[in-house]
Amino acid sequence: MNMLTPISATRGTAARSEDDRAAVPPDIAFLQWLIDECGYRHPKPLPNGRWAAIHRKMFTHAILTGRIHCYIGIDEHWCFALEAEAIIALDAWDGTGEPTGWIRHPASGRRVSRGENEMDENGRIVPIGEMYVRS
Repeated sequence: MNMLTPISATRGTAARSEDDRAAVPPDIAFLQWLIDECGYRHPKPLPNGRWAAIHRKMFTHAILTGRIHCYIGIDEHWCFALEAEAIIALDAWDGTGEPTGWIRHPASGRRVSRGENEMDENGRIVPIGEMYVRS
């Protein structure tokens, strides 16, 4: 079994033994936990003991980041219109700055306009492709 295969893909096979689990490096085991228990996809380690993964939201897909071995939350997330766009951005991102191509950063209220009728927090119509803030 690939260490980053969702547990659901292994139904019908024998569970890993205690010896198998003990042989898995802790960072890899944590990335597997993100898949099995959180439902995150494509987890990868980032510099400085951090991780990034993709999470399906109601209307978007997000790149999430957090600290490896922190089981209680995330640090950041950026929303993408399509899962494929999130995967491409995650693959290209080295963990510095922000990933590219996002359309919404919920923590800061920043968005990238995708339609003709989007308005910023001051009621100004925002041109397509322009970044703006809306609370």
